[in-house]
Amino acid sequence: MKASNMFFQTLVEHAPTGVFHCDEEGLITYVNPSWLLLLDLDESQAHGDVWFNVIAPDAFKAFQPLWLECMDAQIGSHHEVPLNPQDDNPRHVRIDVNPIIDANDSCIGYVGHVKDITSRVAIEKQQASNELSLALIEQSRIPCAIREENDRISYINPAFSQVFGYTLDDIGTTKQWYEKAYPNPKYRLKVERYWQYYMQHLHQQHNIVTPEAHITCKDGSIKTVLVSPSKLLGTSEDQYSISFYDISELKLTQVALEKSQERFALAVKGSGVGIWDWNIETGHVFFAAELKQELGYTDDELTNTVSSFYKYLHPMDKLKVKNAFNDHLSDKNTPYFTKYRMRHKNGDYHWYQGVGQSLKDENGHAYRMAGSHTNITQQMINHERLTLAQMVFDNSGEAIITTDVDAVIQATNPAFSNITGFDQDEIIGENITRLRSKKNPVNIVSDIRKNLHDHDTWAGEIWCNKKDNNAIAISIMITVIKNDKGLPQRYIALFTDVTEKKQNQELIWKQAHYDELTQLLNRTSFTKYINSAINSKHSFALLFIDLDHFKHVNDTLGHNVGDELLKQASHRIKHCVRTSDIVSRFGGDEFTVVLSGVLNESIIHRICSQIINSLSTPYDLYGEAAYISASIGVTQYPADSQDIEELYKYADQAMYDAKRNGRNRYSFFTQELQIAANKHREIASDLRCALKNNEFIVLYQPIVNLIDNRVHKAEALLRWHHPVRGLVPPSEFIPIAEETGLIHKIGDWVFKQAAMQAKVLRKHYASDFQISINKSPIQFHSDYVNGHEQWSHFLATINLDGSAIAVEITEGLLLDSTAMVKEKLIDFQKSGMAISLDDFGTGYSALSYLKKFDIDFIKIDRSFVMNLENDSYDRILCETIISMAHKLGMKVIAEGIETAHQKQILIDAGCDYGQGYLFSKPITANQLRELIGERNN
Repeated sequence: MKASNMFFQTLVEHAPTGVFHCDEEGLITYVNPSWLLLLDLDESQAHGDVWFNVIAPDAFKAFQPLWLECMDAQIGSHHEVPLNPQDDNPRHVRIDVNPIIDANDSCIGYVGHVKDITSRVAIEKQQASNELSLALIEQSRIPCAIREENDRISYINPAFSQVFGYTLDDIGTTKQWYEKAYPNPKYRLKVERYWQYYMQHLHQQHNIVTPEAHITCKDGSIKTVLVSPSKLLGTSEDQYSISFYDISELKLTQVALEKSQERFALAVKGSGVGIWDWNIETGHVFFAAELKQELGYTDDELTNTVSSFYKYLHPMDKLKVKNAFNDHLSDKNTPYFTKYRMRHKNGDYHWYQGVGQSLKDENGHAYRMAGSHTNITQQMINHERLTLAQMVFDNSGEAIITTDVDAVIQATNPAFSNITGFDQDEIIGENITRLRSKKNPVNIVSDIRKNLHDHDTWAGEIWCNKKDNNAIAISIMITVIKNDKGLPQRYIALFTDVTEKKQNQELIWKQAHYDELTQLLNRTSFTKYINSAINSKHSFALLFIDLDHFKHVNDTLGHNVGDELLKQASHRIKHCVRTSDIVSRFGGDEFTVVLSGVLNESIIHRICSQIINSLSTPYDLYGEAAYISASIGVTQYPADSQDIEELYKYADQAMYDAKRNGRNRYSFFTQELQIAANKHREIASDLRCALKNNEFIVLYQPIVNLIDNRVHKAEALLRWHHPVRGLVPPSEFIPIAEETGLIHKIGDWVFKQAAMQAKVLRKHYASDFQISINKSPIQFHSDYVNGHEQWSHFLATINLDGSAIAVEITEGLLLDSTAMVKEKLIDFQKSGMAISLDDFGTGYSALSYLKKFDIDFIKIDRSFVMNLENDSYDRILCETIISMAHKLGMKVIAEGIETAHQKQILIDAGCDYGQGYLFSKPITANQLRELIGERNN
């Protein structure tokens, strides 16, 4: 143990965190000033469990059982709790407690510390603690000095200068002190010999040695003092502290008493503050008024008897005092010198040091004894604090390290060795730079020095090298300890390993700013970057990239494969842009790119083309080949807008324009797109009132049996007569109805109109007549339709057989085999409704789905029919579709028949039904009835 008791006392009293000691039951027996300041308690509230009241009530409910549980288990614990707010300012502290284990592996108590984890408050509390500790030492009324090795006096307190007049500059060494305090050479020699004798036996003494000396003050006056040396534990024999008790007035009294009464002469010989004189033969004891006054008793309460003295002794000290008296009275060479506690009237116990001397007759029998009581309560408290300081130093969970002003390490605690791997013998005497890590900023040392110079403290996180040269992150607080001249004397640092915490913070930061799958910037960080670019007035182009048909890959090959495709796509995009450009995954299968500082649109065209070509190259996804394309929307800052939300909107509009124009291409934002967007918004607004205002009508296009030319079926087609725009094409308002969700109510209305028309036609014209109704995929992906509104329920309500209705769906819907889609298709089929597959051959056809679902009709798209006369490929394709459908038990309807030649080719191929302008354009219900009457008769 290299640090002295005084050193450890200074360490604990100046510790930047609150330090405390608990007994085995978790009740506090000691706290340092920082602890009191941190929790805003005074000394009377510090002991026991009263301090729990400072914890916020809600937090205390959880804290108390954990605290008691750790005490029962005799294990360390760590708590972070909020305190009762002061001035509406919330505070939080961290409480760390470690058990103190003796040589028998038994827990003899706990040592811990409390740390304010509110940075600003922690620093303020630390500074307040330092100021309080310094004030306690500086305001002591007892002169005190510390002698170091090499004959150097390192410290004197203000009381020393006030009593003797000397400063540290006057007596920097013990030689200078002896020469000034004892100017008479003979007396000085006597004191030196006397002092050497006591110092040689000091380490053998269990009691405090207080030799008497006459000291010459700086002003020439002489004071008589009791000199109380105390060896600093763990240091060389030349290092000790000295307290001086001024008994000058007592000595004057002694002289007077010697001339008058033997009692006072004997009392002074005992040299104390509270004088007593005991007549052993009569049992009468004289107690000076000082002792009674100090303990708060009157003469009637503390009577002049031995029994009265023992009455107020601490029960555990009575036997010790009696033995000390007996040993002295039975042996003239055994001095009476002991310590004991006496009870104050308020119930507290004060420590006293008792000395005395007996008078014996010629036969050696003692007949009188006198002495003094000296109150040493503060001295005992200081001694206990020194002991606790050593315990705290050795058992603290935080690493503690001290250096001199040249940054040479003087002491470390076990926690330091546990964290860094350095043993004390390896690191003490080394410069602190041995722990410095290259991971720290270059200017970190200068910043720390400046803060220590300006504020006497510095706290933060830095990197530290362990013994194995691996760097760890530490949270450290460094405090300057100054001498009486206000100059730095040493530095104290407390730190903990926060490497794992820092790594977690970095991970959280990365997760907050980057997409976990592609490691690209996420939407939030990308937006921050664009805002920064706008604020700096740097021109850029913004690209919105959407992967075409990604959903199909994701659904058919699985989400893991879809994730792999996204990673490969992000990699390809990054290789198409410049190093100065920023790529982000905006969400799902959508990516965004900022092309920085682009002044020439040719660069934008080149990069967009490269991205399109790269993304359309086949993907190898765990052995499966996948083909996708991309649609890109481009907008420019500041040409198109200077607002980030508008830029996002414009890029999105341009991207959807690329999709509408066939996908696998890029499109620049134009004002025409904005006009179209505005029109889109207006249509969406008007569409909400169209159904209520009866602006919709249903037209019917006949479907003819190609063999007998009779009208067997009709397709219900929705039309919108806008009061201002006139007839709005379905291609304009149907997508908007799907986007806004209005398609559900509109679709229900169309179904009911068509169903009621089918009922009329079946009753009056053809009992097997059937009307086809288009059902949007959006309608399959919603639970909008409730039980009483289901189509099958409506058919039952109007007593119409389900075979009167054919539900037309697209191929894409079959690829989406969700439970909701399956359930609704099955519900239609159970109701007798037929299922017709529209636009067959134009989408991603998968024949397996034709077997999976019970399809009744396949409709050949008009794009194949229109080229039947000139394109042999389309003719072969139609023939193949018809043949396949018949073998699967399905009927075929050809759309878009406009010529008799087309009709004949389809008849020759075996097609069942035809639909197109050759037969009729879409007509009203009345016109349909007339046509059926004419054609079928």
